[in-house]
Amino acid sequence: MEFDKSVWVRCRTLIEEKLGWGDGRQWTNADFELLGEKIRDETGVSLSTSTLKRLWGRVRYDSTPQVATLNALARFAGYGTFRELAEVHEKAESKSAAALAHPKSPAVPGQPSRESGRAQRQFSKSAMWSIGLVMGISISLFLAFSLSQKQKNAPLATAHYSFSSRPVTTGLPNSVVFTFDVSQAKTDCLFVQQTWDDSKRFRIRKNQQQATSIYYYPGFFTAKLTVDSTVVSQHQLFIKTDGWLPLVEQEPVPVYFKPEESTRNGVFGLTDRQLMSHNITMQPKVPHVLYFYMKDFGDLSSDNFILETSVKNTFSTGSGACQQSQVAVHCENGLFVVPLSVPGCTSALNALIPGKLIQGSKTDLSKFGVDFARWAELRIAVKNKNVVIYLNEKPVLKTAFSMNAGKVIGVGYSFQGTGLVDYVRLSDGKGKVALAEEF
Repeated sequence: MEFDKSVWVRCRTLIEEKLGWGDGRQWTNADFELLGEKIRDETGVSLSTSTLKRLWGRVRYDSTPQVATLNALARFAGYGTFRELAEVHEKAESKSAAALAHPKSPAVPGQPSRESGRAQRQFSKSAMWSIGLVMGISISLFLAFSLSQKQKNAPLATAHYSFSSRPVTTGLPNSVVFTFDVSQAKTDCLFVQQTWDDSKRFRIRKNQQQATSIYYYPGFFTAKLTVDSTVVSQHQLFIKTDGWLPLVEQEPVPVYFKPEESTRNGVFGLTDRQLMSHNITMQPKVPHVLYFYMKDFGDLSSDNFILETSVKNTFSTGSGACQQSQVAVHCENGLFVVPLSVPGCTSALNALIPGKLIQGSKTDLSKFGVDFARWAELRIAVKNKNVVIYLNEKPVLKTAFSMNAGKVIGVGYSFQGTGLVDYVRLSDGKGKVALAEEF
């Protein structure tokens, strides 16, 4: 098999994203030792630390890697073999080249998606606000999310396969038991994919009937069963919170706090002192605190609802000067995200309406700049898919969406540093209240 360096670069990137340890060029020797252990545990293949360091360019390496080595790394990245990864990579490159040669009109927003889970990762470099929900909406993740929506419209080859799941508890973290039957498969390339993100998957065996996985963030996910990279069965999976869930984003496991630790004097939120008491440093890299409330609100539709809330970012020191914050409404098939920051940082903001990303680098979002010395009063009003966002009683954005975003399933807050929530009111716009918190 001819070694294609671009395929290896893709494989290496997938592994780095899976681990969440940052750029491999900055890894220590201990990191490579741990990687070797993880690869051995997951694939049964032992790779030396020196081999891994050579492949990551940390040591001079002029020879072509062994096929067995590449296959082990590809399996760890979520593929059956390195050849399979190469084929997927080649198809993706061909599509990109075709798109450049024959540009198309922009896609019409509204392709259905059931991933408030990538949506979740759209709040951080890796994980949603959840596995995709944390801080700073990523453009590349949004595009990947949109692609996954289109893929879910493809017909499924469901004959001879069964696939279901069951969360073992309410709240986070939460283990999920996957039950399946793949005994009729004519291949060993069998995977369970946990979310929209194809790097979040694990291999299963033909004679296997169950597997488990831990979810550290809440959300509405589409779990998939794949055979030879083809989705043969999928279903929705809702990971709920047990009331309010405050946490600090961290890989691989966030730092959880109890709701009672976060409620004081009629407001909800964490302080920098609380974070530092858990050995979370505030500089030079500012942490992100997240607050979730995810449950079944009945028939509360994303087509018609009102969210009213008041927030304040309470950390502005050092690299937290922008005080970036987000308020989100999670739906079965989409996400509303309203970003806030100090006025000088609004170019870095990104707003999200189901099927539509509004980038501060390409759109004037200066009206979303606030002085957090005072509370920011926010109102999201949706009527028949028409959206009006009010900030301090002034309309700052009017738009509409066409996709079916499904039911509203929760609200979320993200603060660069620390932040407070004064009140939350979520209703159907006709007087029926789904959530009312004064703390």
